[in-house]
Amino acid sequence: MKALSEEMRERIMRRWDSGRYTQEEVAKHYEVSLGMVRKLSAQRRKLGHIGALWCNCGRPAKIGAAEEGKLRAALKARADATLAELAAAIGVGCTAQALFYALRRMGMSYKKKRSSPASATGRKSFEPASSGRGCKGDSIPRGSSSSTKRAPRRT
Repeated sequence: MKALSEEMRERIMRRWDSGRYTQEEVAKHYEVSLGMVRKLSAQRRKLGHIGALWCNCGRPAKIGAAEEGKLRAALKARADATLAELAAAIGVGCTAQALFYALRRMGMSYKKKRSSPASATGRKSFEPASSGRGCKGDSIPRGSSSSTKRAPRRT
């Protein structure tokens, strides 16, 4: 959902400030929700402006440009380090998930390589297995009589 433009916010508040319209009428006229009109008036009362606040959300990253350089150097020095070891190497108290996000932001992947070659066992057939429901044309299903009868056993 996109934020309302500054111009639209100002027009909504000008109409509300005129005193001739209720908040419901202002919301209906500009095709916004009643909550939006109430939010704008409360925001202006508390903060003194009606600008969008979405840019202020979230926590700033602990791993900035300086730490990214240290992180690249630590990965070059020891490519098999765990995320916890990388955090200790760059000297930032952060979670493993924060390090993962920083690596992704830097365009680097964090995947350990195999220490031994892959095993030779694996998928042998590329065709799917049959369901077993049908029968082959030359076979006789169970329970049906065959045209050739077995000869009686001689003792």
